This record gives sequence, C-alpha cells and structure tokens, in this order.
Amino acid sequence: MDTATVDVHPSSHGLREQALFDQFDGNRDGKISQEEIASKMHSMGLSISQDELKKLMAESGANTDGLIDYEGFVRVYRDLMGKNRGGSGSAADSAAASALDDDADGSLKEAFQVFDADRNGLISAQELHDALKSIDVLQGRNLSDCEAMIKRVDSDGNGQVDYEEFKAMMD
Repeated sequence: MDTATVDVHPSSHGLREQALFDQFDGNRDGKISQEEIASKMHSMGLSISQDELKKLMAESGANTDGLIDYEGFVRVYRDLMGKNRGGSGSAADSAAASALDDDADGSLKEAFQVFDADRNGLISAQELHDALKSIDVLQGRNLSDCEAMIKRVDSDGNGQVDYEEFKAMMD
C-alpha cells in the first residue's frame, strides 16, 4: 500500500470521508481502534477475524499506538474506492458522489456505494464478496458465506440488500 501523504483538504469528497470516518470513530477521539472497526463491521452483519483486523490496521498505516488516524483512513478508503489509482474514480462514482448530501445519511449512502459496485441500488452476494476481497478481509469466506450475510439483513427476501435494508442494519 502506498504510504504517501494523502490530500485531506475539505471538499465535498473530504466532508463525506470525514462523516464516514466519524461513523467508525465511535468514541470520537479522532482515531479508529481495532475494536471500533470490529464493532462497526458487526453492525453491518460482517465478521472480521483478529488476523484480518491486524492486516487492515497495518495496511492503513496505523500509528504506533495501534490506532488509525483520519489520514490513514482516507488512504485506505480512497484506495478501496479507486481514487488512488491515477484518477478520481469512474464517472458513475463522480455522479453518485455529487448526488450525495453532506449529512449523516450521505455518509451512509457513501458506505452503501462501496459495496454496490454496479450502482443498481442493490448489494448482491457477489458484490459483497468482491468488496471484502478487495480490502483483504475475505480470508476463507466463500460466496455462500456472503449469501448468508445478505440473507440476515434481506427483509424483502429478494436475495440482495437495498439501501433501506442497509440503513436499517446500521441503526
């Protein structure tokens, strides 16, 4: 992972990134701990092993105190969203991002879009699998495991998670 300094100056993207960071920073100390990541992942219906947590922390450039600061979070987040790969993301990413407002619902929509790769408004088991794989937290999970995760929050039984189901899961 590239550990170069990330430009975190305020912008519409920066405000959303800050709001998303705040979602993970449960105690509002300006840093994210392993426990906060595990708690947020659990609230999303995802499980993460201690080994996966350690790897994620290392990739984020966690400080010597074992915590991820805002800059480390932005670096990992932008890498996940494709914004550190020589551009500002796809046209769909840009259009979706500009449509988001700057409130907490906007950060939740941004989180939803991390998983909704095809931007159809639904998260499939395959999209969940691919997203987990892209951030190296898949570790032994297969598509069937992702289908089971989807099923836990799929209130309408269509085999996918829409934004409202995702939002309900996060509450």
